[in-house]
Amino acid sequence: MAHLDFGWLTITTPLPDLYDEAMSVLCEFHSDMFPIDRYRASAIQALILDFKGKTEQARSHASIALEEAEAKHSGFRYHAMLGLVKSPDEKIHQKLQSLANAV
Repeated sequence: MAHLDFGWLTITTPLPDLYDEAMSVLCEFHSDMFPIDRYRASAIQALILDFKGKTEQARSHASIALEEAEAKHSGFRYHAMLGLVKSPDEKIHQKLQSLANAV
């Protein structure tokens, strides 16, 4: 999950000089097995796209991230609680809510 860890580091630090590389790595190695993975990938994309002034795309990814944060089932029959977003980063979550609700 290094692609998600790297992207997360770039948005939480923030490291805008690495945003293009983070997006590239995220696209190359995307993995969407669990809600937490989809949440982190969408959050990373939303915040980077917002930084780049791509508001509509950022809003779309923010909405996806927020939907994944609300997931109550992993999609796996025997591991229903595996990979859920249990305690999202408060600051990131607030930014996502602002982006998703922006007009």
